[in-house]
Amino acid sequence: MRVWWIAAWALTGCSNPCQSLCVRMADYAAECGYSVSDADIDACVADNASPDDPAVCRDFGNAEQIRDEWTCDDLAIYFE
Repeated sequence: MRVWWIAAWALTGCSNPCQSLCVRMADYAAECGYSVSDADIDACVADNASPDDPAVCRDFGNAEQIRDEWTCDDLAIYFE
């Protein structure tokens, strides 16, 4: 299901760095064994429609940067 959501979201071309980070973080959480629902991703994207500081999100522009900053254990507090 997520593949369709990501494809549809990517085709819209209407995203900012923080909205993109929502999807990247969800993918990383899945790699760590956590389940992130489409509704959670939708909420994150909606919450970040007008970010206060998109440059902060841009700093985590790729999966490698996310892994350098966060461990799977760091994500546990969000999924307990």
